[in-house]
Amino acid sequence: MLDDKIIEWYLIKTNVKKALERYIYDKTKRRPTIIPIIMEI
Repeated sequence: MLDDKIIEWYLIKTNVKKALERYIYDKTKRRPTIIPIIMEI
């Protein structure tokens, strides 16, 4: 698990956002607003 590691959430959030933006733009040729929310459980 990730319990004992320091996680830089902003990097994960930025990478998810960029990947989704690229994917959606490729499919629709539109640029939607993407707001990633990462919750720790």
